[in-house]
Amino acid sequence: MNRFVGSFFLMCLAAPVATPAIAQATAANAQQPMSIVASPASKRDMAHAIIDIMFPPAQREAMMDKLISDMMTPIRQNMPSTGFTDPGLKALLNTFMDKVQAQQQQQIQKHFPELLDAMATAYTNAFSMDELRDVLTFALTPSGGRYLSRSVTLASDPAVAKVYSAMIVEGNALNKPLLEQFKTQVMDYLKAHPEVAQKMAAQAKGK
Repeated sequence: MNRFVGSFFLMCLAAPVATPAIAQATAANAQQPMSIVASPASKRDMAHAIIDIMFPPAQREAMMDKLISDMMTPIRQNMPSTGFTDPGLKALLNTFMDKVQAQQQQQIQKHFPELLDAMATAYTNAFSMDELRDVLTFALTPSGGRYLSRSVTLASDPAVAKVYSAMIVEGNALNKPLLEQFKTQVMDYLKAHPEVAQKMAAQAKGK
């Protein structure tokens, strides 16, 4: 689950926030002196200025919460229904998924500043000073700010989410026989190597 969350997170990076919030953040950045573009600022300063427009600091927490919510929705919808028709089991499953969602929210909130700083490093590695200045100049315009704010949210657009949901269903179907085969292979291996099974059992008790 954590690996899946991480992959999806890196794919979409943020979920949509309300248009007024984006507009306000973009306007605030547009009011900044254009001197930052002409100044001898470092490439890293340029990169962070761009990222601040993509992810307005005042909106980041809401963006991350929305990301997790949008990400968990198709997972919940495509959980295997077999065995969970009972109300009690459904309640247990929902509680489990709620806990997973809350845990992922805490994890992403914890590491998001680190991720943004890493993104700034990636920008400085990938683009020249002139290119970063061109991007920032565009970002400081209303259209540029809106483009950057929304371009990273398209993974949660209903059209994209529909395909993503279908991919989960297909992936589950494809993985099921592989998982069953893997489980059989593991059980056969442990039967053939009881010392490994004993070691694993001892390690489990030690935890």
